[in-house]
Amino acid sequence: MIAGWMIASSAFALLLGIAAVAVERAFRTVGRQGRGAWLFALVGAIGWPALGPAAASFLAAFSRNVVLLSPPKAGSSVAAIAAALPTFSRSWVTYLDLPLAGIWLIASLVLLARLAWSMRALSRLEQTAIRELVDGVPVLVTESIGPAVYGTRRSRVLVPRWLLDLDAPLRKLVLRHEQEHCFARDPQLALAVAFALVLMPWNAGVWWIARRLRLAVELDCDARVLRDANDTERYSKLLLFIAQRQSVVRLASMLAESNSHLGRRIAVMNATRPNNPRARVARVALFAIVAVGALGLSTRFASELTAAPTIVLARSTAPVATVALPKVEASPAAAVDVAPPASPRVVKRDTVAPAGIPASPSQPANTDIGPGDRNVQEVPGTPTPRYPDILKRAGVSGGVLVAFVVDTNGVVDPESMKVFVSSHELFTASIKAALPNMQFIPAMLNYKKVKQVVRLPIVFSILGSPLATDEGNRAVIEKLISDAASSNFVTLSAIVITAMP
Repeated sequence: MIAGWMIASSAFALLLGIAAVAVERAFRTVGRQGRGAWLFALVGAIGWPALGPAAASFLAAFSRNVVLLSPPKAGSSVAAIAAALPTFSRSWVTYLDLPLAGIWLIASLVLLARLAWSMRALSRLEQTAIRELVDGVPVLVTESIGPAVYGTRRSRVLVPRWLLDLDAPLRKLVLRHEQEHCFARDPQLALAVAFALVLMPWNAGVWWIARRLRLAVELDCDARVLRDANDTERYSKLLLFIAQRQSVVRLASMLAESNSHLGRRIAVMNATRPNNPRARVARVALFAIVAVGALGLSTRFASELTAAPTIVLARSTAPVATVALPKVEASPAAAVDVAPPASPRVVKRDTVAPAGIPASPSQPANTDIGPGDRNVQEVPGTPTPRYPDILKRAGVSGGVLVAFVVDTNGVVDPESMKVFVSSHELFTASIKAALPNMQFIPAMLNYKKVKQVVRLPIVFSILGSPLATDEGNRAVIEKLISDAASSNFVTLSAIVITAMP
């Protein structure tokens, strides 16, 4: 669902931006440049939503061939924090998928047209400008545009005619600033940032990162100029003077591109770093903690982006059957004669239940599997539904039987999801929210990946209740499968989710 994917992408970008703020300030505390942190944030905010599904498929194949040969490892603290964060339901946002896709396309086309117009305007400006050599620097002299730099393969310096009337020391400072932009290939970076905004025009986090990257580029350039000139007061006054007379050119790295950035640049230039080494170490450590925390929180949304966005054109309105859960006594006589599964799978979420609860048996549609044939299997560690908080506090147990199509990439087709049996609508909502993020090993037929329709029984049980026993779980699973309208699908091993009341 594209709407949920957009929300996760925006939150992911904002958290990367918060981490970049902390890293940049840590770098500037020790006298280092800070643009690298924002470059990393921008690449991550654009790249991971695009490459996340492919990376998830690769890791799924890797885990099938390699990881399963080694013993499982304990999860990291970052992963534990990410798993504890709340999820959001996608049921309401599916209605927005098609309009949002249309708005996305229109906004991207508008920004792309604006970018093309800006580049054409700069090309025309270059044709009308006068080429001169000022203080040993080749420049393009315009009537009022500049000072600025631009270019795709080769950077060019634009200066206004009035700049030639400045005193030689001030003029050299201006030219040195623009040369530093050229040496750092900032014009090409500005162009790349503009294309990044075309790709995700709706992502507020990406727009914020792009703006802060532009500021970091200017701050780094100022630091390099002052490293040689060592005259902060005169350089600050020069910035103010240039800002009053400057005309803005799109896509150009300007000496003073906006009043808000100008104030920040002057403040950073005149700021004093702590002389006490302990104070510097403490500040760097604090910023590092903030950066690690923001990156840890971003992993929660990064996992949301491992499934490619899909547009839901319609929602199924088929009625959902309800099931009355069997009454199970906590005694051996209540045990249900169900064959144990070949590879039982038990999922524990928000629980302290002991391990060892068996899942339901797999029920393959074709028992005569030839060479290269294989049914759908779940990827170890795939996300699972959360126990609804309201039902958990109320001590309500239940079960759901859901069917869906697993495509050749091992992801669930959202349009194919159908709930056969459900004991409560909140259980159904939790499963519908989790299924798009679950990963499966696709079915194989004659050594080729194929789509497969599967059924998945999911049991929610409260720890300490009769249904939380082995017999209770098996009885619920058997009841779910027997009450289903159809049994012609491959049935995966059941997921049993237990929770404290």
